[in-house]
Amino acid sequence: MQFTLKFVLLFILLSIFAYGCEEDTQQNQVPTVYWNPQIQSLFQSRCMSCHNDPPVFSGLALKTYAQAKMHLSAIEERVLVQKDMPPGGLRDKDAERLLADWIKQGALETSPNLQMENDFAVIDIGIKDMEMVDQWQSIRWREQIEPVFRLYCQGCHASQPAGGAPIALMDYQSVVANIERIRKTVIEDGTMPPGGLSDEEIFNLILTWMDNGYPW
Repeated sequence: MQFTLKFVLLFILLSIFAYGCEEDTQQNQVPTVYWNPQIQSLFQSRCMSCHNDPPVFSGLALKTYAQAKMHLSAIEERVLVQKDMPPGGLRDKDAERLLADWIKQGALETSPNLQMENDFAVIDIGIKDMEMVDQWQSIRWREQIEPVFRLYCQGCHASQPAGGAPIALMDYQSVVANIERIRKTVIEDGTMPPGGLSDEEIFNLILTWMDNGYPW
């Protein structure tokens, strides 16, 4: 009787331990990341303005999975180690983690859950990731970017520029006409607005809008 009780207690303790280990494993498990659709969406929003095919202002095309896989070590070094690509770095911890997980997992190409519905890719990649992709794709001048320029830029870059400002940035057309100049001073050098943008969220908003082709 005493031996049976000890055996039962031992069995219960082992079961609790096994359950705890399984729960820890589930909590620490990282979802599998694929080129299509997560990383491809990231590259389209952050890299294609320069790394298209053929490349613009850069020596590498990163439009397809094969191209990205060929230059994987360079991508990892510039984006995750040096953090100078895209210009100014990703400045987005979720995007960095997504790219790092993809590389660590072997840079897989296409999710087995990916389906095509009416020519649109549909996949369950997690609510957070989908929100991230939606945010990258929905930034527009008339909704998010114009108020930023009004707040940070148009005090000097008015119709009649003041404070030594060389150009007016009062509307979409004038901003797009000077987009490379703005990228250089705001994103790459961090000298505009004077002292640079201290708000990382606003910085990412402008950078993503530019990398997406500055939609109206």
